[in-house]
Amino acid sequence: MMDPAGFSLAEQLWEGGGPFPNRNYNPVQLLFLSLPAEKATTLSRGSYGFSLEVAESNTILIESTSRVDALLKFETFRAALHVKYGFTDRLEIGLEIPYYHRNEGLLDPFIMSMEGAFRSRSLDRIRFTDGSFGGYTIRRDGEIILSGEDHQFGLGDLVFSGKYIVLAEGSGQPAVALRGAIKLPTGGF
Repeated sequence: MMDPAGFSLAEQLWEGGGPFPNRNYNPVQLLFLSLPAEKATTLSRGSYGFSLEVAESNTILIESTSRVDALLKFETFRAALHVKYGFTDRLEIGLEIPYYHRNEGLLDPFIMSMEGAFRSRSLDRIRFTDGSFGGYTIRRDGEIILSGEDHQFGLGDLVFSGKYIVLAEGSGQPAVALRGAIKLPTGGF
């Protein structure tokens, strides 16, 4: 739904079809640029698109090797504002602004009840049955290379993106687009 000025909060509530935008929220994976799947179409010239992505994820990792010891036990609330602009009818540019909050979380009781129902309890989760914040510490050769505490708030890395339609959709022919992005290390997460 567009107003006369070409400003839109959402073009349509549901267009049908896919792909379903899926993303891995593992904290190690979030260090790297990983774009969710999306359609090859772009916004029309002069149009804006806004979306808000919200996720709560629970992480437990306890690993030890001869050189590296890692303990990660926390929950992450992630909210990201996505802003897109139709630069031309074939070119769309975008910006993703993520915000993070790490804490002890609230998913442990639910996850433990599901694990119990399917009789597949995680031994690492049992170590933290009180839902406590284990924090995160990664040591290499005894030296701490990454650590964090409870209740951290902050912006994540900004992502600038662009998508260009190389081949427009036609009768019996899907659209083909090239997409690229740059992740800038602007955040503390």
